[in-house]
Amino acid sequence: MITASFQNFADPRWERVKPLRVGCAPTGLGTPDTFVLVENDGAPFIRVDVYGDEDCYAFEDVIVWR
Repeated sequence: MITASFQNFADPRWERVKPLRVGCAPTGLGTPDTFVLVENDGAPFIRVDVYGDEDCYAFEDVIVWR
């Protein structure tokens, strides 16, 4: 089963997962505003690092398509 959650931080088990960066990422990257952590049967699958500022807005809902 695939699940996704929005988090303000990613625990150490997610550090090994190469992120997909979306939004207005600063040059030095820094800490994302939000992490979207996607798991497949409880194991890390995809980490999305969401960056934003006052002129850049990222999604806040998830829609699952078949």
